Amino acid sequence: MDRRRFMPTAELAQWVAHEWLPAVARQAPNMLRLASLVSPELWQVISTQPNFQSATATVLADQHPYLVRVFMDEGEAVRWLTQEQQ
Repeated sequence: MDRRRFMPTAELAQWVAHEWLPAVARQAPNMLRLASLVSPELWQVISTQPNFQSATATVLADQHPYLVRVFMDEGEAVRWLTQEQQ
């Protein structure tokens, strides 16, 4: 597994929020759950920089046919993803 990090762009964040996630959620047989594993540095950027805040808020809102949560700990992400299966 490749764990290299890249710095997303505001344009990519908007595309994920408004095009990619809704399209993938429509095709999913069940509620789509996506755990986003990020570094503290990346979370600081995407949660505080104005050009990312709108997309981040959109993705993390609860009124979608998908659930996205942000994690900085891989174990917590796996537990959240698998809790529905238990």
